[in-house]
Amino acid sequence: MRIGIVGLWHLGFVYAGCLAELGHDVVAYDPNLDTIEKTKTEKYPVEEFGLAELVREQVRTKRLRFTDSLDQLRDTEFIWVTHDVPVDSNDRANLGPLDHLMSMVIDVMSPEQVLVVSSQVPVGYCRSKLVEASAKGKKILIGYSPENLRLGQSLDSFKTQDTWAIGTDSDQVVALFNSLFEKSGVEVFDCAIETAEMIKHGLNAFLALNVAFGNELGRVCSDVGADGKAVAKFIRKDPRVGNRAYILPGGPISGGTLLRDVQYLSSRSPIQGLGLPVIDNIWQSNRTQQDFIIQSIVKECLSSNEPVVIMGLAYKEGSSAIKQSFSLFLVTELIDRGKELVLFDPLVKNVTIGDNNLQVIQSISTALRKGGDIVLINPPQDGVTFLSEINRRPRTVFNICDYPELLRQPVTGLRVVSVSDL
Repeated sequence: MRIGIVGLWHLGFVYAGCLAELGHDVVAYDPNLDTIEKTKTEKYPVEEFGLAELVREQVRTKRLRFTDSLDQLRDTEFIWVTHDVPVDSNDRANLGPLDHLMSMVIDVMSPEQVLVVSSQVPVGYCRSKLVEASAKGKKILIGYSPENLRLGQSLDSFKTQDTWAIGTDSDQVVALFNSLFEKSGVEVFDCAIETAEMIKHGLNAFLALNVAFGNELGRVCSDVGADGKAVAKFIRKDPRVGNRAYILPGGPISGGTLLRDVQYLSSRSPIQGLGLPVIDNIWQSNRTQQDFIIQSIVKECLSSNEPVVIMGLAYKEGSSAIKQSFSLFLVTELIDRGKELVLFDPLVKNVTIGDNNLQVIQSISTALRKGGDIVLINPPQDGVTFLSEINRRPRTVFNICDYPELLRQPVTGLRVVSVSDL
């Protein structure tokens, strides 16, 4: 099948590479000429393990090509919109760029082409595009398919997903969507457009609710002298909960992915008069946890004259995505307090905060030897080097990610502080 991908950031590159690997002929479009030019030198806006190699191979086989011209998508059967929707500091989405892009796509579409949206949009968005197209005198075939990629594991997420949802009014869209995956044997769940959009909101809001609940429960446990992790682990043994529930107390939600959907749902509360007190308070609960951890770390770190080592800037290990990451909020606060920092991340090359262009070190050994106390936000990929280097001297490690090896191998002079200890 001939497929056009619209919008090249993380989602767009993953979908383009994986669909081409399935044997489809994929042309990937982005309005940013710089993004297209960088693909010629294999420079992509976000790093994910295995993604560059996959894209390179699909370009080599000529199943995947890139363009900055929407006209190149006119002869495709299927246009898949994967444009990333940015969020502000409060995780509220800015739909302006996507609206502009969708308007251009609708203008070039033919009646025979199918348009599927997987960008992170609020419920009702795709229906509004049917109205917009009708106002232009065009009738389009449209569907919404929620994406469930896990950053850092996105290729595996795509390849192992056994059920895909497609929300549409059209049997033709369902049939074409089924044909996309006929060789991989996945199940296609077809439903109304609004149902598919709500599947995305519901899943992410539920996961966010789990995290917020687990963190609040953990704070109560700390206050009464109980072991929050032990409480959560036992709760997860209950079959009504499940052993993978996101309720272990720890760091806050980062990245804006889950919380964007929380904010979409919460925005309907005052407008529709629905009264959504649980959903309305998920975001604030998460921000309370974030502020609590940051202020606790800052209070301890300011008593030392040595630089603080921040290990992990991306909001998920295995990726270079840093938007709305917990690390950036912490780094900003420490810089504002005048604290010298050493930043480490294996994939993030540099970070700009305000007027500060900060160097990021890719070597664990170099980073750990330059600083004192450590804030471990993402698990180290090279655990052997990490454990060897932290053994060299007394220091405090704030184990935000609950790296288990720090608990299994106690080191004399090393103070390990988990979130539950703050």
